[in-house]
Amino acid sequence: MGIYILGGVGTLLAARGLELWIAFTTGLVAAIGTYLGYQQVEDRLKKYNQAAINLTNIRNWWSALPSSEQAKQDNIDNLISETETTLGSEFQEWVQKMQKTMSALKETQVKAAEKAKAKKEPTPSHAQPSKSEPIQNNTTARA
Repeated sequence: MGIYILGGVGTLLAARGLELWIAFTTGLVAAIGTYLGYQQVEDRLKKYNQAAINLTNIRNWWSALPSSEQAKQDNIDNLISETETTLGSEFQEWVQKMQKTMSALKETQVKAAEKAKAKKEPTPSHAQPSKSEPIQNNTTARA
């Protein structure tokens, strides 16, 4: 919706002769479109809407059945099966998205921990005894 509004603003600016602002709104529309495509908002909304429609259809079917039909085990099983299928597919997609997000988060945390560890480790230098340590003589006295 916002993309269409910005497109309309770009058209209005073109009518007013403000070419610089046309480039700005075009770039903004492209950036928003790319971001939304990356987030797959449109696909997710379609799937959510389809799940909502399926659940509404199931409810309408059940409500349209007379009480005697609602009492039949086959209809009860069908109601449960259809509802579980609809919600199960939605849940599976949510779980997959969450797993991808968690994997990416763990990967980022591992990289950050490695980077922090690398900063804390001192750079190795030639080992020289400190002034407080006595220098040991490896020669042994002969008797």
